[in-house]
Amino acid sequence: MLYHRSFRKLPGSVWRFFLQFLLMAIPLCAVTVFFYPQITRAICRVTELVLAPYFASGLVKIVQAPYIRFVGELSFLSLPSSFPTYLFSLVNAVVWLLLLAVLPLINRAKPGMIFLIIIAFVNLVSSLFFLLVPLRFPYDAAGYSQLYIMQQIGIWIFVPLVMGLAALPFPSSLISKIFIMLFTQFFDTHASIFKLLVGFVIA
Repeated sequence: MLYHRSFRKLPGSVWRFFLQFLLMAIPLCAVTVFFYPQITRAICRVTELVLAPYFASGLVKIVQAPYIRFVGELSFLSLPSSFPTYLFSLVNAVVWLLLLAVLPLINRAKPGMIFLIIIAFVNLVSSLFFLLVPLRFPYDAAGYSQLYIMQQIGIWIFVPLVMGLAALPFPSSLISKIFIMLFTQFFDTHASIFKLLVGFVIA
């Protein structure tokens, strides 16, 4: 008799799970909390090296700001920025409006179309904002960089907790669980460089 999944239970001891969680997930969180000054500075340094050739000398700078008082300051990038021109925003608004009219008519790959419609709507709203009230935009490139770094620190702290809750209960080897948690943390930290660069390019 095949029981409903509600009656299925993951094997293993609850106390063993909590012990593994304390020994693996919590230390990874602690690494982020106590070493984020060094991590954020390294990320900003790599991003600075990539962006510096495209700006005049000295315009791309690494700036520090207080974050957690007893640990240290976080690092983020300061660089010149400007709002999109009226023509650029107008062309974008027209393009995204046309896409919003066409995409719902495509009946293939519905999940993908829904995702593209959401993207088109967000970009249309963004274009209209810069057409109508660009000066009310709340931050510049430096503000974006600081907010992004603060967001990433929060993600780095919570990723080990989420991965620990998701991976540790499963009946796989301890080595594989440690590997997936370390790989996820490593990948997310290094992907932050790429995401920061893409954010600056789009901005």
